[in-house]
Amino acid sequence: PYENRMELNLIGFNVNAANSTLSIDDYKRYFTESGHGGHWDENEIDELLEMIPEDGLDASGDAHANVLGILFGRYGLSIQGIGKSLGVIPKSMLELALKGNQEKFKEFSFRDFDGDAFTAAKLSLSLSHPFKFKKFFEEFGIGLNVNYYMGIAMAEITRAEGSMVTTDDAIVSSMDVISRTGQGGSGFGLDFGAAGKIRKDWTVSMVLKNMFAGLTWTQNLEENRTTFVIDSITIDNFGELDSLVSTTTYDIEEFTTRLPLVFHFGVAYDVRENLKVALDLEQAFEDKMGYSDKAQIALGVEYKPTRTVPLRMGMSIGGKYKYLFGVGMGIHVGFVNLDLAYAIHQAMWPTKSTGYSAAANLKFVF
Repeated sequence: PYENRMELNLIGFNVNAANSTLSIDDYKRYFTESGHGGHWDENEIDELLEMIPEDGLDASGDAHANVLGILFGRYGLSIQGIGKSLGVIPKSMLELALKGNQEKFKEFSFRDFDGDAFTAAKLSLSLSHPFKFKKFFEEFGIGLNVNYYMGIAMAEITRAEGSMVTTDDAIVSSMDVISRTGQGGSGFGLDFGAAGKIRKDWTVSMVLKNMFAGLTWTQNLEENRTTFVIDSITIDNFGELDSLVSTTTYDIEEFTTRLPLVFHFGVAYDVRENLKVALDLEQAFEDKMGYSDKAQIALGVEYKPTRTVPLRMGMSIGGKYKYLFGVGMGIHVGFVNLDLAYAIHQAMWPTKSTGYSAAANLKFVF
């Protein structure tokens, strides 16, 4: 029976790394001597800039590692390590670096420069409870995760703005970047979910993650401010450019960073006993702490040619990774469940991909 079910999750990880533009083939073409012959010509520079989205070049990474997870009946306990990062470089900054300011009085704006990252350990206590709604569901239940976060390190850009203009006899430019860092902290959060089975073939689920979640950072807290200025007075002293850059670092009091609320909705349909199709929607409500506020829709299929080897394939559109195509499989023998998955980003062939995702999980089910 469900109340006596026990799972022991020994090893589990999920890693993602991606950027918005460059694939392995692009790297070989533009960033190796064999690809570009030792220098870029104007056409190659234009090709590179055309590849970069108007909202800038972004890079991101995620890592989740399950250290230990135990489920017994309606109760569970897990220990995880998590890390998230997301950064954006404005296209105008890359255009200026690659081509220079070739057009007089054209202003380059750097206001879209952004980035943040954090790592933490997460301890979760899970509780679930079934309810009877026979009018709507054959089975229905709700679940709650109570999460305690032990912050390891964080860094974020809190302000970044600047511009550059070339006039007839001067360069007028300024850049102001403020960032803060912290090590050591703690916080709490809740995840709430509900799931129900309709007419045996349909399953629907809803989850709210990171409810009231945040980390208060308390150790090695610093704020850094870097200012860069060029104006018509200093243009004649361009060789003394280093003196125009000033960096100030000072200690700050403890502060709290909030994790964005994330909504997840899923529908699964059992086409037949060994074939299942699932559709998922995920939406984070803020663009911070390694999360993207772009909605993501995912479609997946699981086929079991045998009871011991499920085969999976899926794709997603939107979200931080824009487009994913993935495959996976499991080996379920006796009480041992091993599941593996691999995905590529914005492509259907690995060398054309702008990023990669991989996941593995080993658990014992009794």
